[in-house]
Amino acid sequence: MVRREDSAPREEILDSWKQIAQYLHREVRTCYRWARELGLPVHRINDKSPKSKVFAYKDEIDKWLKEKTRYQVLPKNGVHTKRRLIYGGISIFALLSIVAIAKWQPFTSGGRTISVAVAPLKSLDSSENDDYLSEVLTRAIAENLPVPDKLRVIPAFSLRRSPKNFVDVEKLGDGLDADYVLRGEVKKGNPTIQVSVELVRTNGGSIIWASPFLEPLEKVLTIPPSICAAIHRVLKISSETLARNSIYPKDYRALDSYLKGDFILGRLNSGSDDPWQLYHQGEYHAGRFTPEANELAIKLFSQAKEIDPTFALAYIGLASCYANYVNFNWQYNISWLNKAEELLAKAQALAPDLPEYYGALITVKILKEAGFSEDVWTSVEKLVAEGVKRCGSNPRLNSIIGYFYYRKFGREGDMGAFQMALEYKERSFWLDPYDIGNVVYANILLLDKKFAKALEVCDILGKVDETRMSKFLRGEIYYYMGDFDRSRSVFEQLTADSLEYKIGALYYLAMISAGKGEASKAKKNMEEIEFLSPDEFVYFEKELKLASIWAGLGEKVLASKTLEAFLNDPKNQKDYYIYKKYIELDNNFLQMRHDKVFENNFNFKGETHGKKQDN
Repeated sequence: MVRREDSAPREEILDSWKQIAQYLHREVRTCYRWARELGLPVHRINDKSPKSKVFAYKDEIDKWLKEKTRYQVLPKNGVHTKRRLIYGGISIFALLSIVAIAKWQPFTSGGRTISVAVAPLKSLDSSENDDYLSEVLTRAIAENLPVPDKLRVIPAFSLRRSPKNFVDVEKLGDGLDADYVLRGEVKKGNPTIQVSVELVRTNGGSIIWASPFLEPLEKVLTIPPSICAAIHRVLKISSETLARNSIYPKDYRALDSYLKGDFILGRLNSGSDDPWQLYHQGEYHAGRFTPEANELAIKLFSQAKEIDPTFALAYIGLASCYANYVNFNWQYNISWLNKAEELLAKAQALAPDLPEYYGALITVKILKEAGFSEDVWTSVEKLVAEGVKRCGSNPRLNSIIGYFYYRKFGREGDMGAFQMALEYKERSFWLDPYDIGNVVYANILLLDKKFAKALEVCDILGKVDETRMSKFLRGEIYYYMGDFDRSRSVFEQLTADSLEYKIGALYYLAMISAGKGEASKAKKNMEEIEFLSPDEFVYFEKELKLASIWAGLGEKVLASKTLEAFLNDPKNQKDYYIYKKYIELDNNFLQMRHDKVFENNFNFKGETHGKKQDN
């Protein structure tokens, strides 16, 4: 038993798991896990018996929280929650496409919210060619199931190392903080398809509801909303889950091609590289950011459009593929975006105001504005307003709207827009925590000094991230927290990576060395960058990083000139207030920020640049 010299008042002692959980505003099983894996200070009357009565001191828990979060105490209110436009060395447009496919789930700041882990539906077909169908149906269920402030979805199907089956629901519930697990099977026949599902309570493993759903193949996408409506009734949750029967073609061949194309398009952006055998194409590896996968999706969407020229979603899918040419910098030509707009106009004429239409068109418009300096921002604002009004709960649309507000903040410095960006990106995170697009959410959290939450997002992404974006971001978070040692450790590992990551890591290592007063190390890092960088290599934030290095080394005049050149570059003006936040967070600029001349020269209050003053 742990003994303390002081005698703590009774009200400062928590003498059960329930009281500990209430104090932390977490589930009991979350506190179990924190004690087991993270060292939450919980004591036992008899420390040799795992069944002994537990107790904890509030001051020890508070100290533990501060140590875990370092510079930000983990919030005690709300549920356990989980950057920027330009990401060092990585295309701005690659990040934009990542943002566009994140999913939606509302965040509950208080009250009891039921959580359901959606497991991957098992295909009962002997051939693996139809696996795409079970995944499409699983994701459709996860998108239709959430209810704001009432029901939260945990996408267990996104786990890279998810169990082969979900038999041990109690263990799964403990690991994911889920109240229920939804699992099931898909049997595709001709001309029908059957989806059998069951809802299992994680506490005890009892099946509280099970049912088969049988429909003709051409109505396959009406099944997920029906399943979700039934679950809402069982859990006594009011909702408006509607099937969109009218937009699907009667010819199943068109729908089948669309489903395959949408499946490929989603996996293209998902950060996964698992092998999948696709129908009529044989074995195919859906790689990360591969133009080959994009070409396959184009072929499938085109097939769907040819079979049924009135199928609006096929035009939208094809437009998204064309936008990817620019998004991923495969063929950096505005003509692809123009073609995408033409396809979207046809889709709008066939089936007006689909949420997929708004999400795709906003993405195309932002790409034109950001990459080709087209004056379309006003039209983007109107599209966002329309999208929110007509179909504000669509997953992809919510995510791109969050990105829009992030860009709006960068332009105007409007903290209201910044908070809206946080809100929409938080919604996206809740439905698909494992989507690599959540690096943008973590970036925004970093700018908001929510370091603990940002690191939490990186922890989750690290389980599935093949790109190392989340690892790089973790190093950045540590840097802006002022934890140079842990930041240095991360970036030293990344110097063995690809050229983009290596150069980006070297910049941060130089910034760290400068901040620690290690001038010789910082200059050595800069010399290595100069040696490694090809003539055609462009590091988007070179001047900003150099200014930080010079500031850390005490070269204030050189730092000011470098920073002025960066902020006065027209291509950086649209993101002025995003960069401003990074400058405010960077401890290398600390001494300069206390200098009135520095403040006036760089106009952080916004007079010269015509920006709104921060609240």
